[in-house]
Amino acid sequence: MSENKSDEKDSKLVPVKPEDKKVKAQKKDDKSDKTGKKKEPISASKIFAMIIIALITIALIGTSVIYVILPQMNKSNKLSFGSYNGEEILYEQNSTLYNQYSSLAQQYPDSASSSDLSTQYQLWNQAYQNSVILTAVAQIAKESDVRAPQELVDKAILESGYYNDDDGKFSETKYNETTNDVKTSLNLSYKSQVPFAIISGDEATVATPTAEKDFVASLASATRTFEYIAIDYNAIPDSVAAEYLAADPAKFNSITISDITATSEDNINKAYEALQSGTAWNDVVSQYSEDSYASSNGSIGELYYYTLEAACTAEQLDTLFSTEVGAYTAPMASSGAYRIFRVDAAPVTADISSATTKANVKYYIVENETEIASPYIEEMSAKVYEQAQTDFDEAALSNSLQTVTVNATPGNIGGSSYMGSFSYTDSYGLLSTAAADEAVMKTLYTEAVGYITEPIKSGNNYIVVKITGDTQDLSQGQTVNLFYSYYGTQMAQNDFYSNILNSDKHTNNFFTQFLNIFGGSLATTGTASTTTEAASN
Repeated sequence: MSENKSDEKDSKLVPVKPEDKKVKAQKKDDKSDKTGKKKEPISASKIFAMIIIALITIALIGTSVIYVILPQMNKSNKLSFGSYNGEEILYEQNSTLYNQYSSLAQQYPDSASSSDLSTQYQLWNQAYQNSVILTAVAQIAKESDVRAPQELVDKAILESGYYNDDDGKFSETKYNETTNDVKTSLNLSYKSQVPFAIISGDEATVATPTAEKDFVASLASATRTFEYIAIDYNAIPDSVAAEYLAADPAKFNSITISDITATSEDNINKAYEALQSGTAWNDVVSQYSEDSYASSNGSIGELYYYTLEAACTAEQLDTLFSTEVGAYTAPMASSGAYRIFRVDAAPVTADISSATTKANVKYYIVENETEIASPYIEEMSAKVYEQAQTDFDEAALSNSLQTVTVNATPGNIGGSSYMGSFSYTDSYGLLSTAAADEAVMKTLYTEAVGYITEPIKSGNNYIVVKITGDTQDLSQGQTVNLFYSYYGTQMAQNDFYSNILNSDKHTNNFFTQFLNIFGGSLATTGTASTTTEAASN
């Protein structure tokens, strides 16, 4: 079996099915108004800001760590990955980068021992970024004369619990048995952490003016409601869908399956051997499968042939669709992972008389055959807009299109995480996509109630929007008042770290050095493109 790995441990195979988006046209009095559960969004940058402190904790040198060090990394080489304000970020014994990688390797031993280059890239790059931040903060601390009194360092070490016994109490015996090298490493680690905590804490301690908070709360409370007609795949004529299906019917056949997914060939082979020896499918899934379907015994559900084409070769699909119900395939390399598929129900042949098949064919055309779909979508958009001026609801109903109701939403033009947005109130998603354009947002929040927009492009679809009301949603303003100061602190800290990494003082040679170290492996494993893509991100 050829090796074809990536860092994607959870390759989702389930397509976005039209039936999940309410295929059938709704009647006048049956409008979609699901809003989805509201929750405060957390961006990737926030996640980084929150986890960086946890990753700063330095692991003790001398504990069991798995290192992925190649022959190029010997004492004669100077392994410099970059610099901050003239201070090099070196990988050498007891350096910041050395300790950071050690810490991450202990936290994620499977990743540290992985032969997957993209996994190694992520691990090393995280260690490097942590090291840059620590180096920069150490310089700031020195310039600001921020020191770590020994008594404060000693207190931090005691509170860490390193010398505690099984009952969680300080153990003099454990302390005395600890080597001087470990004690020294521990002391140095915490001595660097204390100034870091002080500087980072100061950066995160921002006073939030009451007037500022009240202003943002007032913006969040000033909301509008909308309705829009979705000119989507439903605008494709039945005759066009039937003709398209007839040209390649197998593409729309479906099959109900479960799977076991592993990121290593060794694990998928072990899973297969377990199945062959009689171990129950559910038990093998529980032990070996690494994707999100493992929590439901590997059940994926019904998939269309065209969806599986993205993950499997034609030969693999021939095997899958010819496998008996209840049986499973041999392991196969699939979409950057390794999988065993089990057939849970016999394949279903596409039938244009089926409403579900018809909807999926139309949906596929819109998403993948824009030259075919665009003329119909655009023609229908113009027709709907004209009819909507007289009767908005009838314009949707008479053309078998869906009307979507969008509940109270603030004019969040900047995409602020302090306020709600269409991501939480637009259940169908087309207005949320279109509103990424500031011109669209301006129209939606400056025109009068009752205004009907011209057709607005949303992906490969169009929408015609009606502004239905102005409201005061005090609950959104109250949410801002509750969390504004907290998120202000998080964002200030995140900005502090980001500014360090993006500073002109930072010279980043990480990728070049990474290639120098792992270049030989890139050539032999054929994963250079994966690693390069990871670097660009």
